[in-house]
Amino acid sequence: MALFIVIICCYLLTDAQIVVHSADLPREIEKLAPENNNKELDFKALKTINEDVIGWIRVDGTGINYPILQGGDNDYYLARNYKKEWATAGSVFLDYRNAADFSDLFSVLYGHRMGYGKMFSDVTKFSDRNYFDAHTGGELYVGDSKYQLRTVAFALISAVEQKVYDVEHSKNNISTVDLIFKEAKYRNNIEGDRYLLLSTCDAQDRGKRDVLLMLIGL
Repeated sequence: MALFIVIICCYLLTDAQIVVHSADLPREIEKLAPENNNKELDFKALKTINEDVIGWIRVDGTGINYPILQGGDNDYYLARNYKKEWATAGSVFLDYRNAADFSDLFSVLYGHRMGYGKMFSDVTKFSDRNYFDAHTGGELYVGDSKYQLRTVAFALISAVEQKVYDVEHSKNNISTVDLIFKEAKYRNNIEGDRYLLLSTCDAQDRGKRDVLLMLIGL
């Protein structure tokens, strides 16, 4: 587990174009993206490209607009793209221990912190209070269903925090949400039945993770 948490710390190599471009979506997947809430997700078409696609996440006003994958472990999509090709930027993926329909109380999404606002780079921007207050929601597409996301908290936590990253135990443990509330730099006073955590490495401390907690609602 500790080794995986260290590996997920992404590669911020803004001077290497091959790394930056590896974060780009393949054209056949990009064209299927839900656009500004005006187009529904073509989930069946995505599944024909990669059967590991389980949904799509979009956070309003950010560069976070990606399909979500789930592998048989947390290593496979660290350095593979949405077509299962080798790519330094990897993919956005759900912890393999979480339910693919996001029915758990607490679900964890991982993504590298790339340059130029790609992948989960914009999670780090929520460390600014004005940015946090200005970006309050998004959408989570799962199959034929669409859920609204609401920004709950931004926190900096240890990369080996077992109460968060031991997902087999944290996925249905309300104390995990309580911990993030306690550690939050900023938070909104809203609570619900299901939470989604976006996790990426911190820009200053590789032993820490920037995490954005969002509420999953209808």
